[in-house]
Parts: sequence; structure tokens; C-alpha cells
Amino acid sequence: MSSNTKKCRVRFTVPEGDNEVIKWLKSQDNASISLRMLIRDAINQIGYSDYFMASKPVKTENRASVLQKPAPKKEAPIKKEVSEEKEASGEDIKQSLGSFLDM
Repeated sequence: MSSNTKKCRVRFTVPEGDNEVIKWLKSQDNASISLRMLIRDAINQIGYSDYFMASKPVKTENRASVLQKPAPKKEAPIKKEVSEEKEASGEDIKQSLGSFLDM
């Protein structure tokens, strides 16, 4: 960045007991860039909504409340409808597919 680029300085506080966040911050070569990348990822995931409200709090070993990403939605497994007595025949499959075969 050139020296003419305006910057917005932001400060935030991490509680002393939140060891995971402190360890992560200390492991970053450039915490400012890392935090900006995380913010961009959050924008891509949930837009400009409040991240805290979109996340659910979880407890860690040191009982500090931290945020966890919402779990991805799981799709219901596809049920196979095959008679226990016999496997589906070609005719059974044609009846099940109906109009798709007429295309």
C-alpha cells in the first residue's frame, strides 16, 4: 500500500482465558491480513449480518465462550424402494420412471 492510502484502525479485546484465540493470533505472520481474510470469508458465508447472531456459542475446556461456525445442512439420504421379496425388474423401473422415459 502506498503511504497515501487511508487506513481504518480497529482494536479488539481477547479475554485472558481464551487461550485458543491468543495462540492463533500469536501464530499469524500478519494478524491484520489474517483477520481481514477471515472477515471476507464470513461475508461470503453469511453476508453483512451479525456473525455472533448467526453462530452458536460453545464451551471450551477453559469455559470461555467462543464462536463456532454453523454446521452445514445435511441432505436426507435417498431411500431405495426395492421389495424385500425380489429386486426390481425392468418393468418396475419403467413404471417408477414414468414420463421420464417418454422424453
